[in-house]
Amino acid sequence: NQPADVATFPLAVIAKESTDSSSVFLYHKTTQRPFYSLERERALAKGYFEVIFTNEHGEITEGSITSIFIKNGNMLYTPPIDRGLLPGIFRRYLLERFPDQVQEKILTRTDLDGADAIYVGNSVRGLVRVRLCPPNCRQS
Repeated sequence: NQPADVATFPLAVIAKESTDSSSVFLYHKTTQRPFYSLERERALAKGYFEVIFTNEHGEITEGSITSIFIKNGNMLYTPPIDRGLLPGIFRRYLLERFPDQVQEKILTRTDLDGADAIYVGNSVRGLVRVRLCPPNCRQS
């Protein structure tokens, strides 16, 4: 069900290394996130728009500077905070303002692959639709 112009959407890649959802630094905006900065620099250098992180359980958490959303039908889903991610301002706004259309849900790579659409978003850029690198395409 992908539109014909899906190839024009910017490309996002899954980070090779996972994060530890018990790390307190994942839940607060801090300078103690060098892993995110390094992975973002690598992704941008390779032409990717964003790098998507997973936790130690393989669950999708967040992007380097964005929250992750998938669209299925008329719903947008975003990972719950306790999976190891920042409670982004834009993410919170969407959850509070549109509770019938935006909900938290544990997401996996399978969910991304089966989504009607994948979006990354923050309070500066809003929602940006992206396409996901194939499974064999990972950040190195």
